[in-house]
Amino acid sequence: MTTGFDKTNKGTLRKNDKKQEDWHPDYRGQVNVEGVEYWIDATLKQWDDGTRYMALKVRRKEPVAPPAPTPVSRPARSARPVADELSDEIPF
Repeated sequence: MTTGFDKTNKGTLRKNDKKQEDWHPDYRGQVNVEGVEYWIDATLKQWDDGTRYMALKVRRKEPVAPPAPTPVSRPARSARPVADELSDEIPF
């Protein structure tokens, strides 16, 4: 659903009402950076001198697909025909 306005290089943060542990972020939101969507977390912190600041963490909304595995080369099979391998004769 389109919202009717350009969200490029814009974002939002709001208070995290679901915070249960101290390490959970105080604010959560989303941001668009040059057309790529990210989740953003902000935690209120304080320097030793009493100055307050927000520590930020961002992560892509869409997980980046891992690179395709490289094919593994198998050793060459013997040139014996399959019929020889499946022979009913007992070799002893």
